[in-house]
Amino acid sequence: MPVTCFTKDKERLVSFDYSSEEWGNLKSSYQDLGLYMRCCDAPAIPKTSQLGTQFFAHKSDACGEGLESAEHVLCKELVVKGARRAGWHAYPEEPGVDEESNTWVADVLCSNGDQKIAFEVQLASQTFAEYKRRNLRYEKSGVRCVWLIQRKRKHPIAEKMILDRINSKNRKDVVGHHPDREDMPVFQVDISERENIFVFFPWHHGRGPYQIPLEEFAFGVLSGKMAFTDDRWCWNA
Repeated sequence: MPVTCFTKDKERLVSFDYSSEEWGNLKSSYQDLGLYMRCCDAPAIPKTSQLGTQFFAHKSDACGEGLESAEHVLCKELVVKGARRAGWHAYPEEPGVDEESNTWVADVLCSNGDQKIAFEVQLASQTFAEYKRRNLRYEKSGVRCVWLIQRKRKHPIAEKMILDRINSKNRKDVVGHHPDREDMPVFQVDISERENIFVFFPWHHGRGPYQIPLEEFAFGVLSGKMAFTDDRWCWNA
């Protein structure tokens, strides 16, 4: 479910920036604004899902975009709110291109001066090779990426990261069997309760584990609360 579109005057609209009343007014008057989807220029229609999620739909089915769940949309909204609180610009569904002309679209792209950090909400299954490929694409664009994956008791990606970290030929020393990597921050997000979506921050040096509300996590990442110390991700509460 896309949450952004543009008006005929090139103004960006973000669905969760509207109150319920404002959204209702937009649904009544949107035809005068010439709304369109950036992915394919198709006309856009503001809609509300059965769960109350506000989103923009393509007028036609020509484009393959828009298969995200309501939980995915809510995660993007919480990241945007946290980023804005931290004083960063935050743009959901923001496209970009790397130095080799490969295109990408970040779930949320945050910028502050020359700094750019993307948040990717990856709730669906994805191979570890695909994580690495997409992460490298961000690196080649001068963008750091923070991955949010759906929490599982034994997540296969976490297991893959441990093995890849141990077997990496680029590391002179590896301490501990854990998935932490400075070049690819991956954290599990619990979406079982819509009113309490949180990031599970792992145990470290006798502190934790932390259950950090997703909005607070995004705020903290962009406010310098997270650091890579002694080969582990640390959270300075």
